[in-house]
Amino acid sequence: MTSRIANRLGALALAVADAIERAAGNLPGGANAGAALVAICNHPNENIRVLQGALGLTHSGVVRLLDGLEGAGFVERRRGVAEDGRAAAVIPTKKGRRRAQDILRARAAALDDSIAELPLGHKMALEAAVDAMLAALTRMPADARRVCRLCDEDVCRPSGCPVEIKDKGFNELSTALAADTPQSEGNKQKTVCARCRRDVH
Repeated sequence: MTSRIANRLGALALAVADAIERAAGNLPGGANAGAALVAICNHPNENIRVLQGALGLTHSGVVRLLDGLEGAGFVERRRGVAEDGRAAAVIPTKKGRRRAQDILRARAAALDDSIAELPLGHKMALEAAVDAMLAALTRMPADARRVCRLCDEDVCRPSGCPVEIKDKGFNELSTALAADTPQSEGNKQKTVCARCRRDVH
């Protein structure tokens, strides 16, 4: 049976999500398009596969979103710019960056309104609880981009984003494990070639 605090958290999460959707949903494709545009502005030059993971959509769903955003003049797709050198990279236009800032301002207003009546002590306690919950919900590297897909990243970074800190921990652990694992000559060759963006046959 759902606990009282979990039940109330569910109601709160839905109310906040509705407010954010209204703030970000004035694009073709609705709130998903708004989240896509903000994610693209936060991390330009990434490919559709990365966006697919961040948005939790199918490949065809992301393509349709990008078609709408590109048709509206908010993004461009360019080949040879993405990290793997082959897939098309998604880049925001100046118009797209302006719209993303509009979305973030509307989102901030909705979120500020939701905590406006709380006393300072409650806000501080809420911040600590939210930080702990965000870290707990970041169970794997892919979660970080999904959780923060509609974030104003410049707000959290100076004080330390709990999601980014958890994600950094994953990356450091992965690097440490890779360093401790003996590699065959074939594996060493694949590692070098992956960095050079060349295929090994």
